[in-house]
Amino acid sequence: MVKLKSKMYKVSIVTLFLAIIVSFLSFSNATTQDLDYNNKLIDGKDICYWIDSSCQYTATIPSAVSALRYPSGMWNPIVLTKTTVKSQSKIDFYQERSNQGYSARTGIFGRKTNGQENQMSWSQAEYQDWLYGKIYLNDTDLDSASTNYRMNTALHEMLHVYGLKDIYDDRGCIMYGGEGDWTIVGLTRDANDILVQKYNY
Repeated sequence: MVKLKSKMYKVSIVTLFLAIIVSFLSFSNATTQDLDYNNKLIDGKDICYWIDSSCQYTATIPSAVSALRYPSGMWNPIVLTKTTVKSQSKIDFYQERSNQGYSARTGIFGRKTNGQENQMSWSQAEYQDWLYGKIYLNDTDLDSASTNYRMNTALHEMLHVYGLKDIYDDRGCIMYGGEGDWTIVGLTRDANDILVQKYNY
């Protein structure tokens, strides 16, 4: 009788442990899904980027591109190459000066309507793919920022073009969009996993 109770107790502990693991995996998957929009950049696996001639961040941007393409200890399918021909680009970089309190802003664009650019809202990214993105780096904020902060900012904004969202509860994720600096430098595994999921075709 004692042995039977002992076995039942062990089975209950194992069952509880497995239930905890399943719950954790479900939570992790939900978190990953919350980090990205349902849709993505059309043909975004192998693209070009272009830097406006008035943009001073000609060292920051290539550093961010390198961090995206060659993440430490990880792999993703992204190929991103600089072009001097704007029409070939799917990520355009500009510089602006604003006192609105942001380091950068990004817009995504769908197919042109009547020859006019069709800027999409981010809510549309949940049910519609897009063609390209524009990134505006704000020198009011970035002029006095560290090299790492500038690089993280450019990388973070590029990831928006690829379909990743801001999060506000983890400064250890490159998609952290809250006040203050990141606690990391470069592409984080959670973001990299999404790039693989979306663009490994």
